[in-house]
Amino acid sequence: MSDTEIYKLKDTILLVEPGSFLAVENGDIVRGGSISTHKTALAMSKVYDVHILTSHKRYKFGVFKIKGITIHNIRTVSYPKSGFLFILLLKFLFSIELNKLLKVLKPKLIISQANLLGPSVRCAEKYDIKSAVWIRAFENFYDRNLTQNTSFIRKVNFFLKSILFKFSDKKAIRKADLVLTNSIFMQRLIESRFQKKSTVIYPAVDSRCKLKEHSPSTNKKNIVIMNPTKDKGLYVILKIAEKLKNINFYYYGKKPDNCLSLETLYPNVQFKGWESNLEIIFKNAKLLLVPSMWEEPFGRVSVEATSHNVIPIVSKVGGLPETVSFDSRLIIDNVEDIDEWCKKIERLLSNLGEYESIMNSLSEHVAVYNIDRQGEALLEEVGKIIR
Repeated sequence: MSDTEIYKLKDTILLVEPGSFLAVENGDIVRGGSISTHKTALAMSKVYDVHILTSHKRYKFGVFKIKGITIHNIRTVSYPKSGFLFILLLKFLFSIELNKLLKVLKPKLIISQANLLGPSVRCAEKYDIKSAVWIRAFENFYDRNLTQNTSFIRKVNFFLKSILFKFSDKKAIRKADLVLTNSIFMQRLIESRFQKKSTVIYPAVDSRCKLKEHSPSTNKKNIVIMNPTKDKGLYVILKIAEKLKNINFYYYGKKPDNCLSLETLYPNVQFKGWESNLEIIFKNAKLLLVPSMWEEPFGRVSVEATSHNVIPIVSKVGGLPETVSFDSRLIIDNVEDIDEWCKKIERLLSNLGEYESIMNSLSEHVAVYNIDRQGEALLEEVGKIIR
């Protein structure tokens, strides 16, 4: 039987997203949500005929296949991607293309996310198709607290987005047949904001990723941190580094403009830039620090660290505590309590018994997030909707 004949026997799922899948395929610098979208599509393609309506300017426009998934890559716009005008045009253009596509493609389910859930749910309703929305971040909440420390222009931009999109997004979330999210923290927020039940599907790590053998005799005191920004706790890390001068701190992610001056002021801090290979990031690390100041929807990097035999210590905000739910010793109650960070770091690096006891818990904890387990959970929820 040919691939075409096999696909004809499968139910069709349409994923509507603004370019995440192709961004990962292209090796772009991406966030955790894009990685999750990519893994989600691949997991569903094992059972369903998956189509993705998307937009990525570095790929040819039109219809083509990648890894058994049919890509419908459309032309959109190149305005600043956080601006209300970009989002308005994006919704409009995707709505036109989605209507065209649904006249020839008959999916059993449309799954959408971020800024595209409004037009996707409306089209699903129009063509009598089941709809699911995936909420992994705060784009659809229009929370003023997220703009407190931003510029006047950003505040105006947020105000306009709220006027234009808040009601339609809320309506779409309430009308969707299935709402998926990435943490219990987000699940509770969705229920309180939208009075809508949701299902948690955790961000998955590669099931082939196995814990490396740990050498208790190693004397390396290397600590890894991701994304050197203020909201992610950059200045918390610098204060910690100032106190713990015998420990090396390696930052991965886009370098801050003043990284050279910071490296001069803090000789034990190095800004390594973007790196997509997790093996390289975690190879010589003993700990990962996640001192986020704002409420993270989940905290994928923490799970990635545990899957690479690295112990994470996280701030008690948002969904981060869920990522280390197996051991409360890895949670910092007050992110700005530098002394508490230093005590936990020094204790773990000097107390071999405590370090080993936590290491022995990692394997079971990581299993919760492997791609096979979370993929099965996703397929089960999708199956309930389209049956």
